[in-house]
Amino acid sequence: MMVQPRWTNLTVAGGPPRSDYASMIYDAADHYVLLFGGISAAGNDLNETWSFSGGYWRNITSIAGSAPSARYDMAMTYDASDNYVLAFGGSSSAGTVSDTWSFVAGKWHQEAISRSPVLSDWVGMTYDAADSYVLLFDAGVGYTYTYRAGVWTQLAGASNSSYPEPGQRQEFGLTYDAKDGYALLFGGWNGQTQGDTWKFSTGKWTNITGSLARSPSARAAPQMTYNDATGQVILFGGYSWPFSALSDTWSFTGGAWNEIVPALSPPGRYGGDIVNDASDSIAVLFGGDTQLGESGNLNDTWAWGVSPPMAGLTIVVTPFAPLPNQEASFNNSFNGGAGPFSYTWRFGDGSTSALPNPTHSYLTAGIYSVELWVNDSAGHSANSSIRIHVYTPLTISGLAASPNPAAFGQVVNFTASATGGTSPYTYAWAFGDGGTGGNLSSISHVYTTNGPFDAELTVADAAGGVAHSYVNVSIKLQALAGSTGSNGASPLVVSFVGQGQGGSPPYTFSWNFGDGTPVSALQNPKHTYNASGGYTVTLSVKDREGNQSTSSLTITVGSPSGGPAGSDWSGGFAVAAGAAGTLGAVWGAGYLHRRSKLAEANRWVEELTTDQGPPDAPPPG
Repeated sequence: MMVQPRWTNLTVAGGPPRSDYASMIYDAADHYVLLFGGISAAGNDLNETWSFSGGYWRNITSIAGSAPSARYDMAMTYDASDNYVLAFGGSSSAGTVSDTWSFVAGKWHQEAISRSPVLSDWVGMTYDAADSYVLLFDAGVGYTYTYRAGVWTQLAGASNSSYPEPGQRQEFGLTYDAKDGYALLFGGWNGQTQGDTWKFSTGKWTNITGSLARSPSARAAPQMTYNDATGQVILFGGYSWPFSALSDTWSFTGGAWNEIVPALSPPGRYGGDIVNDASDSIAVLFGGDTQLGESGNLNDTWAWGVSPPMAGLTIVVTPFAPLPNQEASFNNSFNGGAGPFSYTWRFGDGSTSALPNPTHSYLTAGIYSVELWVNDSAGHSANSSIRIHVYTPLTISGLAASPNPAAFGQVVNFTASATGGTSPYTYAWAFGDGGTGGNLSSISHVYTTNGPFDAELTVADAAGGVAHSYVNVSIKLQALAGSTGSNGASPLVVSFVGQGQGGSPPYTFSWNFGDGTPVSALQNPKHTYNASGGYTVTLSVKDREGNQSTSSLTITVGSPSGGPAGSDWSGGFAVAAGAAGTLGAVWGAGYLHRRSKLAEANRWVEELTTDQGPPDAPPPG
């Protein structure tokens, strides 16, 4: 069964920008499709130069020499007599231009022409192989020109009533019908859409509309070209009026129009361009507009033909980063091509496969380059590659803090172990109190404020893998009990000072004075001892979480005497058993400055007592 031509979407990332009224032609000398100019989606004139071959676009602006100024609607064809691409005129925001350019060996050259066509606002150009010259029709003024060996020549017409021409119009389609041996013109706009068909042969135009059994509907700005591979002129889309972007496909061969209804068609459009790509045996359609103005500009690429090239070959690996000895699935996708297809996979470890979508496992960790070649039955080929990382995931184990809970000012040691990933590792610590640590797997830190704290360790490996781990560090609750004196004659009045640190504030306080009197819930109570003896005073501090800590001190009361009561009030604070040895160490250098209990006891009590100072001295005598 004969394979019918079809539309195939060859759109891949990295092609020309969205545009309409760009100019395209097949460069038979350089063996690629050439694209220039157009109007961007923002309404700006473009002057980028692109090539298309094998299903892929390439921006060659930087190597194409001094290009024409930014413009759109530039007429462009391949001059087979002079063996170069010929370009003429065009329009821009500054108006129309009438310069002549050639594109030779990948570079633009402006031609010094003594007499050029007087450009209106719309021209069409094609190479007339039967007459061996370039044909240009300026439909704005209705003049016909030829170009050969660097010379423009105007043919009789316009003022010659015996020599009819298509007449003034814009946005018509013009191409050379190689099978029927003449240039073909269709449609356009002249205050309304046109639906007439003209041929140009032996230097004359002929209106053949009346001889055709059927024709495309009246339209402007259709995309039209001759396709060598199918031996037919292909017309796609355009716009009708009232405005509607069309998406129908027509062929012209043997002097007749025939509508084609393919299973898949490009979105309707006008003002794109379509050219014969002899290297790939397809007609290539690019860009255009779906709406009035540039808001609907397109940058998709479509192929019309029996065996379009393959484009957009991609490889997908699942999972993308497999473990050693884990089976991974390798899948491919692409557009175009003519089946059946053959596949060659190389997995980067010496293994290969000829399956379309194979599976494979790697024995050892590492970075592997996976390559795929696909060949079709029409001689097209495509290749793609991807790098995958086979490794055991980076993990952090054994993150611990010791001691935990910790006291204020106490050194806390952090340890952890990183495994998997790709060594070497880098470490970054955040201790939760604003402090950070450097590139160490074991590190120490001192907390000087209440917790709790979420300490975080971040480990990164050489391949870019990152792992996080957390440990909660709490500061233990500690009760601190102090008094303005620890001995004296009765009656002895003692001011007590209570503090809590660590745990989870706020705190509640409970004092047992050791003499059988009721307990006090004040933080800093006063108490009078009337009887001689030794008393053990206990402070209990409880935090909001219910944690509790106690601290004790001893008060010694003697017989009444005339000496000053409570003169020995510098005994200082007592702390819970197990705390650091001296009070200065218990408070910690970051909480209160270290100080001598004996030398600064008075200031100490004053700082920690919010409602009273040190006891007054007794009155004289």
